Amino acid sequence: MDEEKSKGEILKPGEQNYVLVRFLFIRLLSLIYFIAFLSFLLEAKGLYGGDGILPIADFIESRFPDPATISLLQYPSLFLYWHDDSSLIFLPALGMTASVLALSGLFTGPCLIVMWLLYLSIVNAGQDFMSFQWDILLLETGFLSIFFASYKPLDLNFANLKNNRWPWLVESGKPSRVMIWLYRWLLFRLLFASGLVKLGDPTWDSFTALVYHYQTQPLPTMLGWLAYQLPHWCQQFSTAATLFIELLIPPMIFMGRKLRTIACSIQIFLQLLIILTGNFCFFNWLTIALCLFLLDDDQILYCISRINSQLKEKVGEFIKVSASPHKLKMLVLGPLSCLILFLSCYNFIPLSPLGDSFPPAAYTLLQATYPFHMVSGYGLFARMTTERREIVVEASYDGKEWRPYNFKYKPGPLDRAPGLVAPLQPRLDWQMWFAALGDVRQNPWFVSFLERLLTGSKSVNGLLAEAPYSDRSEPPRFVRASFYQYQMTDIPELLSTGHWWKRTYIGLYVPPISLKK
Repeated sequence: MDEEKSKGEILKPGEQNYVLVRFLFIRLLSLIYFIAFLSFLLEAKGLYGGDGILPIADFIESRFPDPATISLLQYPSLFLYWHDDSSLIFLPALGMTASVLALSGLFTGPCLIVMWLLYLSIVNAGQDFMSFQWDILLLETGFLSIFFASYKPLDLNFANLKNNRWPWLVESGKPSRVMIWLYRWLLFRLLFASGLVKLGDPTWDSFTALVYHYQTQPLPTMLGWLAYQLPHWCQQFSTAATLFIELLIPPMIFMGRKLRTIACSIQIFLQLLIILTGNFCFFNWLTIALCLFLLDDDQILYCISRINSQLKEKVGEFIKVSASPHKLKMLVLGPLSCLILFLSCYNFIPLSPLGDSFPPAAYTLLQATYPFHMVSGYGLFARMTTERREIVVEASYDGKEWRPYNFKYKPGPLDRAPGLVAPLQPRLDWQMWFAALGDVRQNPWFVSFLERLLTGSKSVNGLLAEAPYSDRSEPPRFVRASFYQYQMTDIPELLSTGHWWKRTYIGLYVPPISLKK
Protein backbone atom coordinates (compact mmCIF):
# COMPACT_ATOMS: atom_id res chain seq x y z
CA MET A 1 0.00 0.00 0.00
CA ASP A 2 2.83 2.42 0.86
CA GLU A 3 4.46 1.73 -2.49
CA GLU A 4 1.16 2.38 -4.28
CA LYS A 5 0.70 5.70 -2.46
CA SER A 6 4.19 6.79 -3.39
CA LYS A 7 3.25 6.57 -7.04
CA GLY A 8 0.24 8.80 -6.63
CA GLU A 9 -3.12 9.34 -5.03
CA ILE A 10 -5.87 6.81 -5.72
CA LEU A 11 -8.94 8.76 -6.82
CA LYS A 12 -12.27 8.09 -5.18
CA PRO A 13 -15.09 6.72 -7.37
CA GLY A 14 -16.81 9.54 -9.23
CA GLU A 15 -14.20 12.10 -8.23
CA GLN A 16 -13.33 14.53 -11.03
CA ASN A 17 -9.67 14.97 -11.78
CA TYR A 18 -7.90 17.50 -14.01
CA VAL A 19 -4.38 16.12 -14.45
CA LEU A 20 -4.98 15.35 -18.12
CA VAL A 21 -6.77 18.69 -18.58
CA ARG A 22 -3.70 20.46 -17.22
CA PHE A 23 -1.40 18.42 -19.43
CA LEU A 24 -3.31 19.32 -22.60
CA PHE A 25 -3.85 22.95 -21.62
CA ILE A 26 -0.19 23.63 -20.77
CA ARG A 27 0.88 22.09 -24.09
CA LEU A 28 -1.65 24.12 -26.06
CA LEU A 29 -0.68 27.29 -24.20
CA SER A 30 3.02 26.64 -24.83
CA LEU A 31 2.33 26.12 -28.52
CA ILE A 32 0.32 29.36 -28.68
CA TYR A 33 3.13 31.21 -26.94
CA PHE A 34 5.55 29.80 -29.54
CA ILE A 35 3.32 31.04 -32.38
CA ALA A 36 2.95 34.47 -30.75
CA PHE A 37 6.72 34.88 -30.35
CA LEU A 38 7.34 33.62 -33.88
CA SER A 39 4.76 36.01 -35.31
CA PHE A 40 6.49 38.92 -33.56
CA LEU A 41 9.96 37.78 -34.63
CA LEU A 42 9.00 37.64 -38.31
CA GLU A 43 8.06 41.34 -38.35
CA ALA A 44 10.10 42.73 -35.45
CA LYS A 45 12.78 44.59 -37.44
CA GLY A 46 10.32 46.06 -39.92
CA LEU A 47 7.98 47.26 -37.19
CA TYR A 48 10.42 48.17 -34.41
CA GLY A 49 13.99 48.15 -35.75
CA GLY A 50 16.21 51.18 -36.21
CA ASP A 51 14.85 51.65 -39.74
CA GLY A 52 11.39 50.29 -38.86
CA ILE A 53 8.02 51.99 -38.68
CA LEU A 54 8.02 52.63 -34.92
CA PRO A 55 11.61 52.15 -33.69
CA ILE A 56 11.44 50.75 -30.20
CA ALA A 57 14.66 52.52 -29.19
CA ASP A 58 13.18 55.92 -30.09
CA PHE A 59 10.01 55.11 -28.15
CA ILE A 60 11.84 54.06 -24.98
CA GLU A 61 14.37 56.89 -25.06
CA SER A 62 11.74 59.57 -25.64
CA ARG A 63 9.42 58.24 -22.97
CA PHE A 64 12.10 57.39 -20.41
CA PRO A 65 15.14 59.69 -20.86
CA ASP A 66 16.59 58.32 -17.61
CA PRO A 67 15.70 54.58 -17.30
CA ALA A 68 17.49 54.45 -13.94
CA THR A 69 14.59 56.37 -12.42
CA ILE A 70 12.01 53.83 -13.63
CA SER A 71 11.57 50.38 -12.13
CA LEU A 72 10.16 47.27 -13.78
CA LEU A 73 7.22 47.50 -11.39
CA GLN A 74 6.29 50.84 -12.98
CA TYR A 75 7.02 49.79 -16.56
CA PRO A 76 7.41 46.00 -16.81
CA SER A 77 9.37 45.61 -20.03
CA LEU A 78 12.90 44.37 -20.55
CA PHE A 79 13.14 46.77 -23.49
CA LEU A 80 13.49 49.50 -20.87
CA TYR A 81 17.12 48.46 -20.40
CA TRP A 82 17.89 46.78 -23.72
CA HIS A 83 16.26 48.13 -26.86
CA ASP A 84 18.69 47.89 -29.77
CA ASP A 85 17.93 45.73 -32.79
CA SER A 86 19.56 42.65 -31.26
CA SER A 87 16.95 42.64 -28.49
CA LEU A 88 14.22 42.31 -31.14
CA ILE A 89 15.73 38.98 -32.12
CA PHE A 90 16.94 37.67 -28.78
CA LEU A 91 13.81 38.19 -26.66
CA PRO A 92 11.32 36.40 -28.96
CA ALA A 93 13.90 33.70 -29.69
CA LEU A 94 14.29 33.13 -25.94
CA GLY A 95 10.51 32.99 -25.64
CA MET A 96 10.32 30.37 -28.39
CA THR A 97 12.99 28.31 -26.62
CA ALA A 98 11.06 28.44 -23.36
CA SER A 99 7.91 27.46 -25.27
CA VAL A 100 9.60 24.36 -26.68
CA LEU A 101 10.89 23.35 -23.24
CA ALA A 102 7.44 23.76 -21.65
CA LEU A 103 5.85 21.92 -24.56
CA SER A 104 8.26 19.04 -23.91
CA GLY A 105 7.47 18.99 -20.20
CA LEU A 106 10.86 20.30 -19.10
CA PHE A 107 10.99 23.07 -16.45
CA THR A 108 7.34 23.86 -17.19
CA GLY A 109 6.69 26.24 -14.30
CA PRO A 110 9.84 28.36 -14.72
CA CYS A 111 9.35 28.43 -18.50
CA LEU A 112 5.81 29.76 -18.09
CA ILE A 113 7.18 32.58 -15.94
CA VAL A 114 9.81 33.40 -18.57
CA MET A 115 7.28 33.36 -21.41
CA TRP A 116 4.88 35.64 -19.56
CA LEU A 117 7.59 38.14 -18.67
CA LEU A 118 8.96 38.20 -22.22
CA TYR A 119 5.57 38.62 -23.86
CA LEU A 120 4.63 41.27 -21.30
CA SER A 121 7.82 43.12 -22.27
CA ILE A 122 6.86 42.98 -25.95
CA VAL A 123 3.25 44.10 -25.44
CA ASN A 124 4.15 47.02 -23.17
CA ALA A 125 6.68 48.35 -25.69
CA GLY A 126 4.72 47.35 -28.80
CA GLN A 127 2.69 50.55 -29.22
CA ASP A 128 0.02 50.42 -31.98
CA PHE A 129 0.97 47.00 -33.32
CA MET A 130 0.64 45.10 -30.02
CA SER A 131 -2.67 46.52 -28.76
CA PHE A 132 -4.96 43.63 -29.67
CA GLN A 133 -7.32 41.86 -27.29
CA TRP A 134 -5.76 38.46 -27.90
CA ASP A 135 -2.35 39.73 -26.82
CA ILE A 136 -3.89 40.81 -23.52
CA LEU A 137 -5.83 37.54 -23.26
CA LEU A 138 -2.60 35.57 -23.71
CA LEU A 139 -1.00 37.57 -20.90
CA GLU A 140 -3.96 37.03 -18.57
CA THR A 141 -4.09 33.32 -19.39
CA GLY A 142 -0.33 33.02 -19.05
CA PHE A 143 -0.33 34.80 -15.69
CA LEU A 144 -2.81 32.30 -14.27
CA SER A 145 -0.79 29.40 -15.69
CA ILE A 146 2.16 30.42 -13.50
CA PHE A 147 0.08 29.37 -10.47
CA PHE A 148 -1.52 26.41 -12.24
CA ALA A 149 1.62 24.57 -13.32
CA SER A 150 3.64 22.18 -11.21
CA TYR A 151 7.16 23.18 -10.18
CA LYS A 152 8.24 19.76 -8.97
CA PRO A 153 11.32 18.57 -10.90
CA LEU A 154 10.57 15.75 -13.29
CA ASP A 155 11.86 12.26 -12.62
CA LEU A 156 13.52 11.56 -15.96
CA ASN A 157 13.32 7.78 -16.02
CA PHE A 158 15.02 6.90 -19.27
CA ALA A 159 13.89 3.28 -18.88
CA ASN A 160 10.36 4.54 -19.40
CA LEU A 161 11.53 6.35 -22.51
CA LYS A 162 13.05 3.18 -23.88
CA ASN A 163 9.85 1.29 -23.20
CA ASN A 164 7.81 3.98 -24.98
CA ARG A 165 6.15 5.13 -21.77
CA TRP A 166 5.59 8.87 -21.68
CA PRO A 167 4.29 9.72 -18.17
CA TRP A 168 7.78 11.06 -17.39
CA LEU A 169 6.95 14.12 -19.47
CA VAL A 170 4.11 15.23 -17.26
CA GLU A 171 4.10 17.50 -14.22
CA SER A 172 3.16 15.73 -11.03
CA GLY A 173 0.80 17.15 -8.44
CA LYS A 174 -2.96 17.37 -8.38
CA PRO A 175 -4.26 20.57 -10.06
CA SER A 176 -5.89 23.14 -7.81
CA ARG A 177 -9.67 23.41 -8.06
CA VAL A 178 -9.32 27.13 -7.28
CA MET A 179 -7.32 27.59 -10.48
CA ILE A 180 -9.85 25.55 -12.46
CA TRP A 181 -12.60 27.96 -11.41
CA LEU A 182 -10.48 31.03 -12.03
CA TYR A 183 -9.97 29.84 -15.59
CA ARG A 184 -13.69 29.18 -15.96
CA TRP A 185 -14.37 32.71 -14.72
CA LEU A 186 -11.94 34.06 -17.34
CA LEU A 187 -13.67 32.06 -20.08
CA PHE A 188 -17.08 33.29 -18.96
CA ARG A 189 -15.96 36.94 -18.99
CA LEU A 190 -14.43 36.52 -22.43
CA LEU A 191 -17.46 34.86 -24.03
CA PHE A 192 -20.28 36.70 -22.28
CA ALA A 193 -18.69 40.14 -22.72
CA SER A 194 -18.25 39.40 -26.44
CA GLY A 195 -22.03 39.05 -26.69
CA LEU A 196 -22.89 41.84 -24.30
CA VAL A 197 -20.97 44.54 -26.17
CA LYS A 198 -22.89 43.74 -29.37
CA LEU A 199 -26.25 44.74 -27.92
CA GLY A 200 -27.33 48.14 -29.18
CA ASP A 201 -25.58 47.90 -32.53
CA PRO A 202 -28.17 48.14 -35.36
CA THR A 203 -26.72 45.27 -37.37
CA TRP A 204 -26.60 42.88 -34.41
CA ASP A 205 -30.03 43.94 -33.15
CA SER A 206 -31.54 43.31 -36.60
CA PHE A 207 -29.63 40.02 -37.02
CA THR A 208 -27.84 41.30 -40.13
CA ALA A 209 -24.28 41.62 -38.78
CA LEU A 210 -22.98 38.57 -40.64
CA VAL A 211 -24.37 39.94 -43.88
CA TYR A 212 -21.42 42.35 -43.70
CA HIS A 213 -18.91 40.54 -41.49
CA TYR A 214 -17.27 38.17 -43.97
CA GLN A 215 -16.60 41.04 -46.38
CA THR A 216 -15.55 43.70 -43.86
CA GLN A 217 -13.45 41.65 -41.40
CA PRO A 218 -9.74 42.59 -41.29
CA LEU A 219 -8.26 39.67 -43.25
CA PRO A 220 -10.92 37.56 -45.03
CA THR A 221 -10.34 33.94 -46.03
CA MET A 222 -11.49 31.98 -49.05
CA LEU A 223 -14.08 30.16 -46.95
CA GLY A 224 -15.17 33.57 -45.66
CA TRP A 225 -15.69 34.61 -49.29
CA LEU A 226 -17.89 31.53 -49.78
CA ALA A 227 -19.79 32.27 -46.56
CA TYR A 228 -20.50 35.75 -47.91
CA GLN A 229 -22.41 34.13 -50.80
CA LEU A 230 -24.93 32.47 -48.45
CA PRO A 231 -28.55 33.69 -48.71
CA HIS A 232 -29.78 36.55 -46.53
CA TRP A 233 -31.94 34.34 -44.31
CA CYS A 234 -28.95 32.12 -43.55
CA GLN A 235 -26.85 35.12 -42.53
CA GLN A 236 -29.63 36.31 -40.23
CA PHE A 237 -29.94 32.87 -38.67
CA SER A 238 -26.16 32.72 -38.16
CA THR A 239 -26.18 36.14 -36.51
CA ALA A 240 -28.97 35.12 -34.14
CA ALA A 241 -27.15 31.86 -33.35
CA THR A 242 -23.94 33.75 -32.58
CA LEU A 243 -25.72 36.04 -30.12
CA PHE A 244 -27.44 33.04 -28.54
CA ILE A 245 -24.12 31.23 -28.10
CA GLU A 246 -22.34 34.27 -26.68
CA LEU A 247 -25.10 35.42 -24.33
CA LEU A 248 -27.03 32.34 -23.19
CA ILE A 249 -24.44 29.55 -23.29
CA PRO A 250 -21.69 31.09 -21.05
CA PRO A 251 -23.76 30.90 -17.81
CA MET A 252 -23.74 27.12 -18.28
CA ILE A 253 -20.06 27.26 -17.34
CA PHE A 254 -21.11 27.57 -13.69
CA MET A 255 -23.71 24.79 -13.83
CA GLY A 256 -23.41 21.01 -13.64
CA ARG A 257 -20.99 18.73 -15.43
CA LYS A 258 -23.37 17.84 -18.29
CA LEU A 259 -24.28 21.45 -19.02
CA ARG A 260 -20.59 22.44 -18.96
CA THR A 261 -19.87 19.71 -21.48
CA ILE A 262 -22.62 20.99 -23.77
CA ALA A 263 -21.29 24.54 -23.42
CA CYS A 264 -17.78 23.31 -24.24
CA SER A 265 -18.93 21.53 -27.41
CA ILE A 266 -20.93 24.50 -28.66
CA GLN A 267 -18.18 27.03 -27.99
CA ILE A 268 -15.49 24.91 -29.66
CA PHE A 269 -17.76 24.45 -32.68
CA LEU A 270 -18.20 28.24 -32.94
CA GLN A 271 -14.47 28.87 -32.59
CA LEU A 272 -13.67 26.36 -35.34
CA LEU A 273 -16.13 28.10 -37.68
CA ILE A 274 -14.45 31.43 -36.96
CA ILE A 275 -11.02 29.88 -37.61
CA LEU A 276 -12.16 28.67 -41.03
CA THR A 277 -13.81 31.92 -42.11
CA GLY A 278 -11.46 34.53 -40.63
CA ASN A 279 -7.83 35.29 -39.76
CA PHE A 280 -7.88 36.13 -36.06
CA CYS A 281 -4.37 34.81 -35.36
CA PHE A 282 -4.20 32.63 -32.20
CA PHE A 283 -7.27 34.14 -30.52
CA ASN A 284 -9.70 31.32 -31.31
CA TRP A 285 -7.14 28.61 -30.52
CA LEU A 286 -6.55 30.21 -27.13
CA THR A 287 -10.31 30.26 -26.54
CA ILE A 288 -10.48 26.55 -27.39
CA ALA A 289 -7.66 25.89 -24.92
CA LEU A 290 -9.66 27.67 -22.20
CA CYS A 291 -12.69 25.53 -23.05
CA LEU A 292 -10.73 22.49 -21.80
CA PHE A 293 -11.51 23.65 -18.27
CA LEU A 294 -15.17 22.77 -18.88
CA LEU A 295 -14.14 19.10 -19.10
CA ASP A 296 -12.49 16.65 -16.73
CA ASP A 297 -10.09 13.76 -17.24
CA ASP A 298 -12.79 11.08 -17.49
CA GLN A 299 -14.51 12.91 -20.34
CA ILE A 300 -11.24 13.33 -22.22
CA LEU A 301 -10.41 9.67 -21.65
CA TYR A 302 -13.80 8.73 -23.08
CA CYS A 303 -13.05 10.74 -26.23
CA ILE A 304 -9.66 9.06 -26.50
CA SER A 305 -11.23 5.61 -26.12
CA ARG A 306 -13.46 6.32 -29.11
CA ILE A 307 -10.30 6.78 -31.16
CA ASN A 308 -7.89 4.24 -29.68
CA SER A 309 -8.59 1.99 -26.68
CA GLN A 310 -4.92 1.13 -26.15
CA LEU A 311 -4.01 4.80 -25.98
CA LYS A 312 -6.69 5.24 -23.33
CA GLU A 313 -4.98 2.61 -21.14
CA LYS A 314 -1.63 4.38 -21.43
CA VAL A 315 -3.19 7.72 -20.61
CA GLY A 316 -5.05 6.17 -17.68
CA GLU A 317 -1.74 4.90 -16.32
CA PHE A 318 -0.28 8.38 -16.62
CA ILE A 319 -3.17 9.83 -14.57
CA LYS A 320 -2.60 7.27 -11.84
CA VAL A 321 1.08 8.08 -11.67
CA SER A 322 0.53 11.82 -11.64
CA ALA A 323 -2.49 12.21 -9.37
CA SER A 324 -0.66 13.08 -6.15
CA PRO A 325 -1.87 15.92 -3.93
CA HIS A 326 -0.86 19.41 -5.07
CA LYS A 327 1.35 21.53 -2.84
CA LEU A 328 0.18 24.99 -3.88
CA LYS A 329 -1.01 26.54 -0.65
CA MET A 330 -4.11 28.64 -0.10
CA LEU A 331 -1.67 31.18 1.30
CA VAL A 332 -1.03 32.09 -2.35
CA LEU A 333 -4.31 31.12 -3.98
CA GLY A 334 -6.53 32.96 -1.53
CA PRO A 335 -5.11 36.46 -2.08
CA LEU A 336 -4.66 35.73 -5.80
CA SER A 337 -8.32 34.80 -6.17
CA CYS A 338 -9.45 37.94 -4.35
CA LEU A 339 -7.22 40.11 -6.55
CA ILE A 340 -8.42 38.48 -9.78
CA LEU A 341 -12.08 38.74 -8.80
CA PHE A 342 -11.77 42.39 -7.80
CA LEU A 343 -9.92 43.41 -10.97
CA SER A 344 -12.20 41.41 -13.24
CA CYS A 345 -15.34 42.84 -11.64
CA TYR A 346 -13.98 46.34 -12.17
CA ASN A 347 -13.44 45.59 -15.87
CA PHE A 348 -16.50 43.40 -16.40
CA ILE A 349 -19.04 45.40 -14.38
CA PRO A 350 -18.40 49.09 -15.17
CA LEU A 351 -17.61 50.78 -11.88
CA SER A 352 -16.04 53.93 -13.26
CA PRO A 353 -19.33 55.97 -13.02
CA LEU A 354 -18.89 55.79 -9.25
CA GLY A 355 -16.16 58.39 -9.72
CA ASP A 356 -14.68 59.77 -6.50
CA SER A 357 -16.90 57.55 -4.38
CA PHE A 358 -14.78 54.57 -5.37
CA PRO A 359 -12.21 53.94 -2.61
CA PRO A 360 -8.86 55.65 -3.37
CA ALA A 361 -6.99 52.52 -2.30
CA ALA A 362 -8.82 50.57 -4.99
CA TYR A 363 -7.73 53.04 -7.68
CA THR A 364 -4.17 52.76 -6.41
CA LEU A 365 -4.36 48.98 -6.74
CA LEU A 366 -5.82 49.24 -10.24
CA GLN A 367 -3.09 51.60 -11.38
CA ALA A 368 -0.37 49.42 -9.88
CA THR A 369 -1.59 46.24 -11.57
CA TYR A 370 -2.60 47.73 -14.94
CA PRO A 371 0.87 47.47 -16.60
CA PHE A 372 0.93 43.73 -15.86
CA HIS A 373 -2.29 43.00 -17.77
CA MET A 374 -3.37 40.39 -15.22
CA VAL A 375 -7.04 41.11 -15.92
CA SER A 376 -8.71 42.93 -18.79
CA GLY A 377 -12.06 43.55 -20.45
CA TYR A 378 -12.98 41.89 -23.75
CA GLY A 379 -15.49 42.16 -26.54
CA LEU A 380 -14.88 41.83 -30.27
CA PHE A 381 -16.94 43.43 -33.06
CA ALA A 382 -19.04 45.54 -30.72
CA ARG A 383 -19.92 47.69 -33.74
CA MET A 384 -20.05 45.95 -37.10
CA THR A 385 -18.63 47.87 -40.05
CA THR A 386 -20.96 47.74 -43.04
CA GLU A 387 -18.56 48.64 -45.84
CA ARG A 388 -14.96 47.80 -46.56
CA ARG A 389 -12.50 50.60 -47.26
CA GLU A 390 -8.96 49.79 -48.32
CA ILE A 391 -5.86 51.95 -48.45
CA VAL A 392 -3.73 51.38 -51.53
CA VAL A 393 -0.19 52.75 -51.13
CA GLU A 394 1.47 53.82 -54.38
CA ALA A 395 4.91 55.04 -55.44
CA SER A 396 6.20 57.21 -58.27
CA TYR A 397 9.44 58.69 -59.55
CA ASP A 398 7.95 61.49 -61.61
CA GLY A 399 4.61 62.16 -59.90
CA LYS A 400 2.73 60.98 -63.00
CA GLU A 401 3.11 57.20 -63.20
CA TRP A 402 1.96 55.50 -60.00
CA ARG A 403 2.44 51.84 -59.09
CA PRO A 404 1.00 50.09 -56.02
CA TYR A 405 2.70 48.32 -53.14
CA ASN A 406 1.14 44.90 -52.57
CA PHE A 407 0.71 43.68 -49.03
CA LYS A 408 1.12 40.02 -48.18
CA TYR A 409 -2.34 39.23 -46.86
CA LYS A 410 -4.76 42.16 -46.89
CA PRO A 411 -6.96 42.67 -49.98
CA GLY A 412 -5.15 44.45 -52.78
CA PRO A 413 -4.99 42.90 -56.26
CA LEU A 414 -8.53 42.12 -57.35
CA ASP A 415 -7.62 38.68 -58.72
CA ARG A 416 -5.81 37.47 -55.58
CA ALA A 417 -7.82 34.99 -53.53
CA PRO A 418 -8.21 35.70 -49.79
CA GLY A 419 -5.63 33.61 -47.94
CA LEU A 420 -5.33 31.85 -44.60
CA VAL A 421 -2.51 33.11 -42.38
CA ALA A 422 -3.79 32.44 -38.84
CA PRO A 423 -2.60 31.51 -36.25
CA LEU A 424 0.22 33.88 -37.27
CA GLN A 425 -0.65 37.57 -37.30
CA PRO A 426 0.73 39.96 -39.92
CA ARG A 427 0.44 43.05 -37.76
CA LEU A 428 1.09 45.64 -40.46
CA ASP A 429 -1.73 44.19 -42.60
CA TRP A 430 -4.02 44.18 -39.57
CA GLN A 431 -3.16 47.76 -38.67
CA MET A 432 -3.93 48.87 -42.22
CA TRP A 433 -7.52 47.73 -41.63
CA PHE A 434 -7.80 49.93 -38.55
CA ALA A 435 -6.20 52.85 -40.39
CA ALA A 436 -8.91 52.64 -43.06
CA LEU A 437 -11.58 53.14 -40.39
CA GLY A 438 -10.34 56.67 -39.71
CA ASP A 439 -8.06 59.25 -41.29
CA VAL A 440 -4.30 59.70 -41.28
CA ARG A 441 -4.42 62.19 -38.37
CA GLN A 442 -5.66 59.36 -36.16
CA ASN A 443 -2.85 57.07 -37.34
CA PRO A 444 0.51 58.85 -37.04
CA TRP A 445 2.31 55.54 -37.45
CA PHE A 446 1.11 55.52 -41.08
CA VAL A 447 3.09 58.67 -41.85
CA SER A 448 6.19 56.97 -40.44
CA PHE A 449 5.44 53.99 -42.67
CA LEU A 450 5.35 56.20 -45.76
CA GLU A 451 8.60 57.89 -44.72
CA ARG A 452 10.32 54.51 -44.48
CA LEU A 453 9.15 53.67 -47.99
CA LEU A 454 10.67 56.92 -49.24
CA THR A 455 14.01 56.10 -47.59
CA GLY A 456 13.98 52.59 -49.07
CA SER A 457 14.04 50.76 -45.73
CA LYS A 458 14.75 47.09 -46.46
CA SER A 459 13.16 46.01 -43.19
CA VAL A 460 9.90 47.78 -43.96
CA ASN A 461 9.86 46.63 -47.59
CA GLY A 462 10.32 43.12 -46.22
CA LEU A 463 6.91 43.40 -44.58
CA LEU A 464 5.32 43.70 -48.03
CA ALA A 465 4.66 41.12 -50.71
CA GLU A 466 5.85 43.29 -53.58
CA ALA A 467 7.30 46.77 -53.96
CA PRO A 468 6.94 48.71 -57.22
CA TYR A 469 10.03 49.58 -59.28
CA SER A 470 11.95 46.74 -57.66
CA ASP A 471 14.37 46.84 -60.59
CA ARG A 472 15.64 50.27 -59.48
CA SER A 473 18.29 50.72 -56.81
CA GLU A 474 17.10 54.07 -55.48
CA PRO A 475 13.82 54.43 -53.54
CA PRO A 476 10.85 56.25 -55.15
CA ARG A 477 10.67 60.05 -54.93
CA PHE A 478 6.96 60.21 -54.16
CA VAL A 479 4.42 58.06 -52.31
CA ARG A 480 0.71 58.51 -51.81
CA ALA A 481 -2.22 56.53 -50.38
CA SER A 482 -5.47 56.15 -52.31
CA PHE A 483 -8.80 55.23 -50.75
CA TYR A 484 -11.05 52.55 -52.31
CA GLN A 485 -14.25 50.82 -51.38
CA TYR A 486 -13.85 47.06 -51.85
CA GLN A 487 -16.65 44.55 -52.34
CA MET A 488 -16.57 40.81 -52.74
CA THR A 489 -17.68 39.54 -56.12
CA ASP A 490 -20.26 36.79 -56.50
CA ILE A 491 -19.64 33.37 -58.01
CA PRO A 492 -20.66 34.30 -61.61
CA GLU A 493 -18.37 37.37 -61.49
CA LEU A 494 -15.48 35.26 -60.24
CA LEU A 495 -15.95 32.71 -63.01
CA SER A 496 -16.20 35.36 -65.73
CA THR A 497 -13.50 37.80 -64.60
CA GLY A 498 -11.27 35.80 -62.26
CA HIS A 499 -11.68 38.58 -59.68
CA TRP A 500 -12.47 37.94 -56.03
CA TRP A 501 -12.93 41.65 -55.42
CA LYS A 502 -14.28 44.73 -57.15
CA ARG A 503 -13.55 48.25 -56.06
CA THR A 504 -14.60 51.89 -56.41
CA TYR A 505 -12.24 54.82 -56.05
CA ILE A 506 -13.13 57.19 -53.21
CA GLY A 507 -10.27 59.68 -53.07
CA LEU A 508 -6.88 60.25 -51.52
CA TYR A 509 -6.11 59.07 -48.01
CA VAL A 510 -2.72 60.83 -48.12
CA PRO A 511 -1.78 63.14 -51.03
CA PRO A 512 1.60 62.71 -52.74
CA ILE A 513 4.49 63.38 -50.38
CA SER A 514 8.27 63.35 -50.75
CA LEU A 515 11.32 63.85 -48.56
CA LYS A 516 12.78 67.31 -48.21
CA LYS A 517 16.18 67.80 -49.79
